[in-house]
Amino acid sequence: MNKGIYVLIIKTQTAEDKLTGFFDMLMNFVEKSSQSSEDRLLIGGAMMSIATLLYHDELGNADGNTLFDNNAVDFIKVIKPTIH
Repeated sequence: MNKGIYVLIIKTQTAEDKLTGFFDMLMNFVEKSSQSSEDRLLIGGAMMSIATLLYHDELGNADGNTLFDNNAVDFIKVIKPTIH
């Protein structure tokens, strides 16, 4: 298996278990791929962009926007103290 590709094996898991696995996989990617706090923030922004695309593709524009807006507010609260 290519060390640059992360695979999550999903069998009969709950949504919570799947979410935990995806979260762990993405955090592992961030830890191995980033060199600085700027890199981590940029990766986070890229992940948010991907989330937006997925939300719209899977939920439609109205529901996708609502879900993204709620998540973006939480994200801004977290990073606001780090913005200089």
